[in-house]
Amino acid sequence: MKISNDDKKYLLSLTPEDLDFSTLVHIFGSTININDNISKASTPNFRTTDEMTLSPSEYFVKEVTNTTVGRFIWNKYLIERVGLQDVTGYINFVIDDKANGKIEAIITKGLIDDKVTVEQFHKYVDYRDTLGMQLNSVITTSFTPLTIKTPPEIQKRKAELFKQYKKELDNGDIIVSERIEKELTSRTKEIFKGDPGMDLYNSGARGNFGNYKNMNLFKGATANNVTGKFDIVRSSFMDGISKQDIPSFATAVVSGAYPKAVGTQESGYMTKQLLAAFQSEVLDEAGTDCGTKSTLDITLTNRNSKDFLYRYIVDGGKYVCLTPQVIDKYVGKTVKLRSPMMCKGKKYCNICAGEMNYKLGNLNIGLGCAKISTTLQRLGMKKFHISNLASNKIDQNDMFI
Repeated sequence: MKISNDDKKYLLSLTPEDLDFSTLVHIFGSTININDNISKASTPNFRTTDEMTLSPSEYFVKEVTNTTVGRFIWNKYLIERVGLQDVTGYINFVIDDKANGKIEAIITKGLIDDKVTVEQFHKYVDYRDTLGMQLNSVITTSFTPLTIKTPPEIQKRKAELFKQYKKELDNGDIIVSERIEKELTSRTKEIFKGDPGMDLYNSGARGNFGNYKNMNLFKGATANNVTGKFDIVRSSFMDGISKQDIPSFATAVVSGAYPKAVGTQESGYMTKQLLAAFQSEVLDEAGTDCGTKSTLDITLTNRNSKDFLYRYIVDGGKYVCLTPQVIDKYVGKTVKLRSPMMCKGKKYCNICAGEMNYKLGNLNIGLGCAKISTTLQRLGMKKFHISNLASNKIDQNDMFI
C-alpha cells in the first residue's frame, strides 16, 4: 500500500537518533488492548512492505526510487547513522542473509581501501545487531497455523515414497533418503510460499528448514556406529517416535552432543598442531618480488573473482593488481596468476602473495590456519541442532588455487 504524503514527511523528518526502540514500536508495532478478557490487536501505523517514492532532493538516492518503508528505515537507522552513504549507496533490495553478506562485503572493501574507518565498521556492526535483535520481536512471525503442522498432501506423498523405496531405506541407502528429503522439503516450501511463517526460513536469520524436516517430515539418516552403516529413521517428532526408531533417535542425541563436548577438545588440539606447523609461514617485506616466471592459469568468474582480489596477474608481460576497480574486466577470462605455490623466496614475496594481507598488516599468514579447525568445530557443533545429509561431487581441480 502506498503511504500518504503526510506519512512520508513524518518519516523523512526522523533522524537516525530518533529511531530508538519506542519509535520503532510506534512505527511498526501492534498493541494489544484487553477489555473484559477480550484481546484486540491494533493495526500498526506502517507495515515494512508499505510503498513510498524518494527523489534525490529528499534522500541519498541517485534517481527517483520506488522503495518500501522497511528499507527506508533500515537505510536511515544503519547507513545514514554510520555515514556509509557514499560507500554503499541507498540499499533498495530485500535484505536476507545473502544480501546482508553482499552489503558487508562492500563495507569490508571500503575498510580495506580506507574509505571506511574501523570506528565506522564497529558502529555498523553494533547498530546492525541492535536493530535486528530489537525489531525482531516487533515485526517477525515465528510460526503460523499453516507452518506449524504437516500438510495432508505431504503426509500422503511421504507414505508413498516410503512404500516405494522401502527396500533401499531398510538397507540404509543415504542417497535415496536424501532424494526423498529434497522432494518433501521442496514440495512443502511450495505449499508454504507467501505465508508469513516462511519469513524466518527465507531470511536465513538462523531459521533452518532442516529443523522443520526433523520436526514434521522425518529425521532421515542416522549413523549407526555398531553396524558401521546408516539407519533411515522414518519417524518425526510431530508424528511421534516409533518403537523401532527409539535407539536411532538416542544415537542421534549422542552424535549431536559429542561435538559440543569432546569435539571442542579435539578441534582445540588440532589448532595447536596447525599453529606449530605453519607459524613459520610469513610474508616478505612490502614491494619484494622473487622473480619467478611460473604462474597458475585461473579462469575468473563472477562467483570466484572475490577470492582473487588484490592478487597479481601477468598481462602483456606486466604485473596487474586485481583491485575492485579492474577485476571485472578480467571476469570470464583465463589469467596468469602469481601464486605463493610458485614463490622462490625464503619468505613469500609481495607479488606472489598479493596486496590483501599487506593492507591488513598481516605478515604472519601461517597463523590463519586456525580457521581450518575452527570451521570444522563449528560444523560439528551444528550437528547438535541439524542432522541433514548433503552429498556433493568434488572436482579436485577446484581445490587448488
